[in-house]
Amino acid sequence: MAERWVANASPLIVLSKINQQQLLEQLADELALPEAVLVEINAGPEEDAARRYLAESPLPVVSVMPEPLVAAWDLGAGESAVLAHALAHPGWKAVVDDGAAGSIDSRYRHIRHHTPRASGETGSGCRSDSERAAGRGFPSAGRSNSHSPS
Repeated sequence: MAERWVANASPLIVLSKINQQQLLEQLADELALPEAVLVEINAGPEEDAARRYLAESPLPVVSVMPEPLVAAWDLGAGESAVLAHALAHPGWKAVVDDGAAGSIDSRYRHIRHHTPRASGETGSGCRSDSERAAGRGFPSAGRSNSHSPS
């Protein structure tokens, strides 16, 4: 199955700071940014590495319809757009930072999120709230990440 990811600003910003922003494109078969994420990144300083990267290597940008369930979570515009896109398009995985994912987990236990992992790891990439609580973080390289069927 193709890996289709819709990314928030934070992962792209952090990866750009260490000059590894291309990892998102290399690990996903399809990668998209919601318009709200592009606006958020472009609102940053001109010298911001993520902003420069998108100016030089534009990624596909998607329009996202607001999702009432996601809007009720009171997240930022970028996070809300990423999650709304993933909910509206089965097979797309939301790539958000751990802080945003944890905030959602703590309020909505029935939602699962995806964390991209290094090449060579096994498992689906989805972690339930109980797996996150037990591990207090994400798996280290080489460690399997199993989950219960949805």
